[in-house]
Amino acid sequence: MSSQDDLGGEELRCRFVVVGASDGLSSHSVFTVVAPVRADAVSGLRSVLADMATDVAGNPHLPFGRLPTLHFASLALFPAQGSFPATLVFESNVDGTIADYLAQVAAVAGAGADAIWGGCPGYPSGATDDPGQVQRWLRHHVVLPGAYHVGATGRTRGQIVAEAELREALEIELDERQDAGRLPADPVAIRRGLQDRVWYDPALAWAVDPLPVRTGHDQLRHIGHVAGSADTTVLVPAVPALALLAALTRRRPLAALGLVASGVAWLWWVEGRDPPDDCAVDAAALTAIERCEDRPGAVQNHLASLTYVKPSAGRVTLVRAVLFVINLAARVKYTKGELGGIPSIHFAHWSLIDGGRRLLFVSNYDGSWESYLDDFIEKAASGLSAVWSNAVDFPPCRWLGLRSGGARHGLPFKRMARRSQTPTTVHYSAYPGQSLTNVLSNTELRRGLFADLDDHELQQWLLKL
Repeated sequence: MSSQDDLGGEELRCRFVVVGASDGLSSHSVFTVVAPVRADAVSGLRSVLADMATDVAGNPHLPFGRLPTLHFASLALFPAQGSFPATLVFESNVDGTIADYLAQVAAVAGAGADAIWGGCPGYPSGATDDPGQVQRWLRHHVVLPGAYHVGATGRTRGQIVAEAELREALEIELDERQDAGRLPADPVAIRRGLQDRVWYDPALAWAVDPLPVRTGHDQLRHIGHVAGSADTTVLVPAVPALALLAALTRRRPLAALGLVASGVAWLWWVEGRDPPDDCAVDAAALTAIERCEDRPGAVQNHLASLTYVKPSAGRVTLVRAVLFVINLAARVKYTKGELGGIPSIHFAHWSLIDGGRRLLFVSNYDGSWESYLDDFIEKAASGLSAVWSNAVDFPPCRWLGLRSGGARHGLPFKRMARRSQTPTTVHYSAYPGQSLTNVLSNTELRRGLFADLDDHELQQWLLKL
């Protein structure tokens, strides 16, 4: 066991809050560990997951509260589908590298890892004395996302927790002054009183320091991390294909035009063969999924979905290309909290598993499932359809649903989404009471506490309290 295991929960919490509070430059890792489960082990695994769900942060198998870099995690068991056995998906969204985090998981879980993954073929059961074996097995089953989104870009878990505590302390200070009749009318005096509250409280002293600015070295480090954080296998067929197309365009433009026309005709033909979806959602399955949603004390929900990719090599290549484009947009454009206009996603990602035959989607989001799907339909139907139009049972559309059809067919899309889900039995959040809007606002509150603000900026800052 590592020295980290000997720390009490409160001491460990204080360590990661203080260390992470002034970072703000974190590179996140977003990934899953995906493994098949033997049929004879499924029932026992369901019992283990149910036991973990009663105390996600402190359960004896894998106490997620003892993983100091972890933002969100989930364990979802998908039942056997066709030729595929039951599949256990372990999702993690963390600060830093996958290797460092999995080393923490193996050390913290100890023998508990056997209870979770012991029914998976090839798992090194009984390797409690050598957590390195467990770590290597988990690493071997890591699936990188084809595309992923991070809502609170650059913020460590410690920073998010600490800034939420800062807001709470400032709000309490304001309330106490108002109740005692000591709240001044002058905005400058109000902020000065809050500054004094922070200055003289050792637990909040970190907030005096300004947020750091990313240096050139930090930027290079971040770019290197991002370059290896997603599945880029689409580049393997794409690079020679684009090179061939460029060469044909220069030397034989008619041949290049014919190649492009063939691709367009193929897409038109395969989309025209998509059958309508009229299947209902199984009532018992829906009840089990809904039982895991809207947990007391949490403003966040979780979605785990697994669909078949339509059986065509062209479809697999196409969905890889679409995910590559979406991931590029997420890394360059959608870095301020929103994904395609949706402001409620903390972490989400798509992954291709089983050699591209199945598409996995996991998301940690704010609010209800209905409102989340409505946001997708109203604000991001084109991007959503471009991905899932390559999946079986998705509502029919044309040209990947970029202009019509697909997710815009609200009810069929929602039915398909529900049928593809499995209950998220185990869901962990390091800050369950914080919406993404809260997280972003807390950072701005901290930023403005000691910043030079003009009268208008000061008024706007006070409105955040």
